[in-house]
Amino acid sequence: MFCVKSIFISFQSHFNYLGTQSFLLI
Repeated sequence: MFCVKSIFISFQSHFNYLGTQSFLLI
């Protein structure tokens, strides 16, 4: 479960960068 949480945090940080630009487009 720790590994899954670690991957989720990594994905969330990466998605946050793309999400910022996505919200601007939307």
